[in-house]
Amino acid sequence: MKNLLIWVFLLQCANLQAQNWQPFVDTTAGLTLKFPPDWEQKTDANGRIFYFSTR
Repeated sequence: MKNLLIWVFLLQCANLQAQNWQPFVDTTAGLTLKFPPDWEQKTDANGRIFYFSTR
């Protein structure tokens, strides 16, 4: 029971942190993801998308 409570707590913390994340949607590939607000999205000349932290 103790392990279950720890998992619930950790999942709640992760959920609260992810609420401010920015969405990325690729309708062609059917892909949706979220990235942290302090990360930047860049696209190279070949159309590949990269994410990196600005910290």
